[in-house]
Amino acid sequence: MNHHCTPTMTSARTQTLYQCCCALPSAFSLCTWVRLLSVQIKCLLCLLGLAGYAAFANAQALIEAPQKEGDSFLSGALKGAELTYGFNKTNLSIVHGVLINAKLDPTLDFNLERESGFLSIEHGLGVWLIKQEGLKSGASLNYMLGRVQANDSAYRGLGDVNGQFEGYAFIEWQPILEAVTLYANWGSTPGAQHKSLAQLGFTLGLPLGQGWDVFWDCKEAYGDQSYLQAFYGVNAQQSQLSGKSVYLPSSASALYNTQTLGLVYEFDSKRSLIFGAGFIKASNTLMQSPLLSGLQTQKTTLLVMNQSF
Repeated sequence: MNHHCTPTMTSARTQTLYQCCCALPSAFSLCTWVRLLSVQIKCLLCLLGLAGYAAFANAQALIEAPQKEGDSFLSGALKGAELTYGFNKTNLSIVHGVLINAKLDPTLDFNLERESGFLSIEHGLGVWLIKQEGLKSGASLNYMLGRVQANDSAYRGLGDVNGQFEGYAFIEWQPILEAVTLYANWGSTPGAQHKSLAQLGFTLGLPLGQGWDVFWDCKEAYGDQSYLQAFYGVNAQQSQLSGKSVYLPSSASALYNTQTLGLVYEFDSKRSLIFGAGFIKASNTLMQSPLLSGLQTQKTTLLVMNQSF
């Protein structure tokens, strides 16, 4: 499992439905109902997460059973795939898009690799540029998250930003087996108003014995001028609607530094539980945006199951 992974696909239907609901005349009561329903759904997901290990253990047994007589279609299709699911407090939410105030939300990643290409929520649909022991790089069609202003109070009066498909490339290098992983990725949307987002980071891992490992993940996110303006800028019209001061970024900049310290417990060779805690720290340049309003450092948490097939 790549502990640095942050799923980058979002649910457009969820965001659109929530946006439409908030526009109805009976918005106050309906939004209150939606928030209560959201809490109930998160509680249900938590219960499902607790039961997830048992469910996947049974699923794994069903998949492995036919292999003694010959691989079934399902086991062959999923061979080598990984599924990661759980909860993550983040400002890049699979449910709510790009956020100023980090939220604890469900997170999901699916990764399937073949000789010629790959399919994953994190890296999109693409082909390998390099694929060898300890080093891999790919180029793909991916999706850049948008935002719905109703999902974060900091965006009030600033309008929505649509998510877009993007060209994407990544590289991962493990110079010392799984003890050290260096990684970088870059994505850019098409058109005159293109936006580019990049990440650079590393993960260090150390075995503790009896199935336990400890890891430290550190990454830095960067955005070009268009990305900063879209998500953290305030133009004159937005300033009038929101009451926030005008902020027009003049260049590309570092966005956030994220550090996570955590533990991995391996139930067996195909199932592991990962949990960690850390912080997200905004750059000094990003702190010039009136949207952050003193939120330079926020705590993060992570609790996910990883299942290999």
